[in-house]
Amino acid sequence: MKLSVVVPLWNEADRVPQLVHGLRAVGFDELICVDGGSTDRTWEALGKQHGVTRIRASKGRGGQLNAGASLATGDALWFVHADATPPAAARTHIEKALRNPRVVAGAFQTWHVGDPPGNPWTAWTHLADLRSRISRHPYGDQGLFVRTQVFRELGGFANIPLMEDYELSRRLAKVAPTARIRERMTVSDRRFRGAPLASLLTMWTFPALFRLGIPPHRLSKLYKDLR
Repeated sequence: MKLSVVVPLWNEADRVPQLVHGLRAVGFDELICVDGGSTDRTWEALGKQHGVTRIRASKGRGGQLNAGASLATGDALWFVHADATPPAAARTHIEKALRNPRVVAGAFQTWHVGDPPGNPWTAWTHLADLRSRISRHPYGDQGLFVRTQVFRELGGFANIPLMEDYELSRRLAKVAPTARIRERMTVSDRRFRGAPLASLLTMWTFPALFRLGIPPHRLSKLYKDLR
């Protein structure tokens, strides 16, 4: 199976070396990084990484991921966030899951860690990890993977400012159950900095609000990007 990894980036210059190193350790056939108009040196940092395809797209995770996926040549697409580190055996688990012809997609669990270490609020972020264990509809930080043909048949990610991962997961679930991998993606707790409890509350309530029909552009006004 040929595996294409797609990573959306925005102002991640400092993370690029670690990100690429971690993905190389796991193994991939193609790595496409999509910069969303960074104002730091993300583009230059990508240029120093051998074997990485770098492209630019308008800022917005759904659009960036679609842009990267449109160039992918793999049998499966694996969407990885810049602040998430996959487990060492991630590729093995993806290939094993997709050997079952009834499985079209899957995702891992998460485990949040202090970034930087020592944040007393980090323990609260494990409530977010609990969600990754019980939900049928994974978020993007869980390392969502999907068969390329199915992804394209479904039209990829919706062009919305928020919840693009959850929205796609719901559509994938209508095709077939999503494989749930017990291994963990290690995720930075940076998005919880400043307002950890409020951030956790939005994570748990936004799916319900989305299902009730609250437009994503309204939900996005309640979400703060802390980078």
